[in-house]
Amino acid sequence: VAALARPERRPGSRPVFAVIGRLGEMKGSQDVVEAALSLLDAGLDLEVRFIGGDGWSPTSNTWMRERLEARIPDNFSDSFVFTGPVDRESLPKALVEATAVIAPGRFESFCLAAHEARSMGLALAIPDLPAYRGLLDEHTGALVYDGSVGGLAQAMGRLASDAGLVERLSSAPVPEVGDPLAAYRSDPEPRHPRPARSSCPRRETPPETPRHRTTSARCHPPSSAH
Repeated sequence: VAALARPERRPGSRPVFAVIGRLGEMKGSQDVVEAALSLLDAGLDLEVRFIGGDGWSPTSNTWMRERLEARIPDNFSDSFVFTGPVDRESLPKALVEATAVIAPGRFESFCLAAHEARSMGLALAIPDLPAYRGLLDEHTGALVYDGSVGGLAQAMGRLASDAGLVERLSSAPVPEVGDPLAAYRSDPEPRHPRPARSSCPRRETPPETPRHRTTSARCHPPSSAH
C-alpha cells in the first residue's frame, strides 16, 4: 500500500481533533464526544471531526451518528462535524486543519488509522492498549492515556493548550512496524504433522458376506386343504 502524502497543515482558529474510521461503540466514538463535552463545558473551544462512515449502536438500537447527535447539546452542535466516508487518497486533504488524530478504539489488533496518522506527520492520542506498546508513545508521536473518558479529556486538553507538545509529537520519528503480513507469509513446520497420503497403510475392505434369504410361513402360507 502506497504511503499517504503529508497534509499541508493549516491550523484553524480552534483546536481540531480528527477521528478516522467507522463510528461505533467499540471504536470509542461515544468516548470522544463525552471527553469533548467536558472540555467544552469547562470553556475550551474546540472541534471534533469524525471522518468515516456510520455504524450501528447495539446500546441504543440506532445508527451511531444518531446516538451521538442526541447526546450533543444544541449550543455545542457546531463543535462536532460528521464528514461521512472519505477515500484514502483524499484523507490528507481532510486533515489539513487537524491539531491531532484520536484513535479511541477500546480494542485494537493494529489500528491502521493510527499508524497512517503518524506516517502523515500528525500528533496522535491513543489509549494504553497492548497493540500499541513498544510502537507508539511520546517518543514516536503518540500521547498515551489510560483508556478512560477522563484520561482522554486530559490528553485532549493538553494537546489543545500546548502547541509545543503538538509540534514535538508531530515531528517525532515514525515507528517502524515492518511488514504486518509477515506472519501470514511464513510457512512454519506444523506442530502435529500428518503423514503423507502415500505412506498411510491401505485399509483392506472386508469381503462382502453373502446374504441368505429366509422364508417364513407368513411369506409362503400353507396350501388350503381340500
